[in-house]
Amino acid sequence: MTLLFTDIEGSTRQWEDAPGEMSVALARHDELLHDAVAAVGGFVFKTVGDAFCVAFPSASAAVSGALAAQRLLATESWPDPITMRVRMGLHSGECVERDGDYFGPTVNRAARLEATAHGGQIILSGATRSLLSGELPDGARLRDLGEHRLKDLGLPEHVFQVEVDGLGSEFPPLRSLSNPDLPNNLPRYASSFVGRDAEVVAVRELVANARLVTLTGPGGAGKTRLAVQVAAEFVDGSGDGVWIIDLASVTDEAMVPTTIADTLGVRTAGEGDSIDALLDAVVDRRLLIVLDNCEHLIDATASIADRLIHSGDGINLIATSREPLGISGEVVYRVPSLGLPDASDVDPESIGQAESVCLFTERARLHDPAFTLDVMNAASVAAVCRRLDGIPFALELAAARLRSLSADELLGRLDQRFRLLTGGSRTAMARQQTLRATIDWSFELLDPRERSVLTRASVFAGSWDLDAAEAVTADDADVDAIDVLDILTGLVDKSLVNVETNGTTRFRMLETIREYAAEKQADGGLEASTSLRSKHLAHFLSLAERAAPRIRTGEQRRWLDLLESDHDNLRAALVAASELGEAEAGLRLGRSLRWYAWLRARCRDLVEPLTALVAISEPNQPLTLDALVALAFLELGIDEYARAEATLESAIVILRERGDGTRLADALWVAGWLAIYSDDLARAEALGIEGLTVAESARDTDAAARMHGVVAIGVAARGDLTAARSHFGAELAGYLTTGDVMAQAMSQNNHGDIELQAGEVDIADDSFAAAETIVRELDLPEMLGVVILNRGNIAALRGDHASALTRGVEALSLAHRHGLLRLTASALVGCTRALLPTDTELAATLHGAAEHLLAVRGVELQPLEARLHAENASRLRAALGDDTYEHQCALGGTAHVHDLIALVRSQIPV
Repeated sequence: MTLLFTDIEGSTRQWEDAPGEMSVALARHDELLHDAVAAVGGFVFKTVGDAFCVAFPSASAAVSGALAAQRLLATESWPDPITMRVRMGLHSGECVERDGDYFGPTVNRAARLEATAHGGQIILSGATRSLLSGELPDGARLRDLGEHRLKDLGLPEHVFQVEVDGLGSEFPPLRSLSNPDLPNNLPRYASSFVGRDAEVVAVRELVANARLVTLTGPGGAGKTRLAVQVAAEFVDGSGDGVWIIDLASVTDEAMVPTTIADTLGVRTAGEGDSIDALLDAVVDRRLLIVLDNCEHLIDATASIADRLIHSGDGINLIATSREPLGISGEVVYRVPSLGLPDASDVDPESIGQAESVCLFTERARLHDPAFTLDVMNAASVAAVCRRLDGIPFALELAAARLRSLSADELLGRLDQRFRLLTGGSRTAMARQQTLRATIDWSFELLDPRERSVLTRASVFAGSWDLDAAEAVTADDADVDAIDVLDILTGLVDKSLVNVETNGTTRFRMLETIREYAAEKQADGGLEASTSLRSKHLAHFLSLAERAAPRIRTGEQRRWLDLLESDHDNLRAALVAASELGEAEAGLRLGRSLRWYAWLRARCRDLVEPLTALVAISEPNQPLTLDALVALAFLELGIDEYARAEATLESAIVILRERGDGTRLADALWVAGWLAIYSDDLARAEALGIEGLTVAESARDTDAAARMHGVVAIGVAARGDLTAARSHFGAELAGYLTTGDVMAQAMSQNNHGDIELQAGEVDIADDSFAAAETIVRELDLPEMLGVVILNRGNIAALRGDHASALTRGVEALSLAHRHGLLRLTASALVGCTRALLPTDTELAATLHGAAEHLLAVRGVELQPLEARLHAENASRLRAALGDDTYEHQCALGGTAHVHDLIALVRSQIPV
């Protein structure tokens, strides 16, 4: 593909001087360019201000379109005082198309090439020339302008000028970095600059408005490359140049001003007068100076930077450092990691659009030109990019390993990332050749207390708050709790810890840095590591036990959100309890987390750690029995019915023998719901009645309310709707007394189910609506999905299939996002039912996807859903015939949920 980029020279000035005339002229300019390029098959894929971006099917068509456009522009009568001189650049190569736009290095190169031209000039790259093969329009010729360095800082580009009689052919030298009138010492890179479009724009704007901009970030984040790329944007010949001073190899602080002076060509008599001589030499000059790699010379760099920006109005600085310089007037920009692909995405094209994957793929091709991102490796490449936190340097080292490893093998070895990711450029400094050396450099610059807090913080999984940091990282020997905030702030400044603020402040380490810090912590010995993990366990046990009673009150949302923020830490603490042999603490933690895990769809994460703890605990003790009931509850939450029944069986026997009313009522409630899920409603009623008797004897209002709900479902199955309504009323009254809003939502939803089965559609919808309001407010994903589907069923019964489909796809998206397989299957059943009247083939595809989950993944539907699923199958087979039905079902069985969601959404009327 050949791209043509155009831009009007001097347009900003003309807009300022004659806005009315310029508006008329620009409209005519747009018409002429559209006509010229369309005539030869060109496609305008983007306009930015007065700039055009055009794609052509061939290089010869692109040249013809450019010449035609210049002829039209040259012969047009423009309103006085407007002059319409348009520069044009053509470049050819592969592009990534997305939603009618084009992306990739070819696009960036075309833009950089056009920016070097002058108004009225057409230039093209060597790549485009090679595709012409002599196929120039009649009368056209090429003039060789030689090799030029473009502002993308990549390898030089061989540039040619297109000439034809009747158009101008004499222009000033190109505005390239090779032009001696554009003084600079910017480096040349063998690899392209990938992504960072938003960052370049943001930093460029900061540099245009501030005297000192410091780019901070961890080692390997790409600070230097971003700084140099932004600096290249300011090479325009209007001042005394753009200069980069690399301080990486400078070890003596006294040599900082001398190094700057030498780069700028300032003569100094010796170290003593280097600062004064430098300041005298630059006071009247207009310079952009990049001070690169400042962190090990922070005091000296801060001092000279402060004097430079106050020595004259023409000096602007960009600094790169792992921490800010800390002087007045400094603007700090934290360089983020490259964008990561979504964890649920499996589509190679979609994955390939993430910045981190773009970089990895581009660098991989340097080592293996045949490398392509495809369905076989995309998921592994995406996982590698996520595991490496989108750190450019780490991604480049990982890509180099594809010379000898597949993407799957590379992913499998990332647990040894510091041994694996070596082999950087031999010409780079030692600290820039391996991932470990890069982080070593930052670690060695820390003071002892910073090292201590950093290594101890590696015990955290995910993010953590200040309370956790003070409880876990403080140590009477060297770090007081009151000092932790200041130390963490220092680590944030040094780009080793990130801070997140979203209502509350939390801290986080990139996974790569966390693993490094964990290795350093392990160097302290087993006793120190064990003590640290015990402190971590104790803190999060305290949090969980404070939250547990409040989750069943009006404070639910706040405490659920608190636990959700620390989910990774809570699970890590549960695992640690087993590994450390702290069974009592672990059982208490598991018991405290059961409702949170159920409500926030986290049961699967906690089942195995709690199972391991029960296995090492003293049997038949009250705490162990509590944990068994909690474990059965979690197993029920992941559809492990047989496992949940086995877990409950012995606990219920012991609790009956002991007459432990509250614990027995709780166990019977879980057993009752297990019977309901297993479609044994007679048993559910019996268990409910027993549990209600036990709860009332124990005067446990909450347990009694819950047992009323179980009994209601059981008696409704016998057709006694009056009794069911009475029990649901008692259940809801009990929850109103305790203030358990979440339980009120469950009761309303269950009541709606019963009314719906009884044909009372309006009453059912009112109950579902009440439940939906609550679960949306509490952010309960699984319950929300269930209620949404129930309301979708109501819509379908009323003949509103568009609303039913909208509800179904919302539930499907929710289930997919949270990895809820049973809800996914239920949503597929609901969407299938909604599509039956309008698109039976797509309905059969969704039905096949549901079949796959049931048959291959072992998912079980609720009894009512199972009946609807069977009814869907009969109706689809009858409508489509056996062959088409089987074919569409097979398609659904291999389709990804992400694609099915898109298909269903496309069927919803706008």
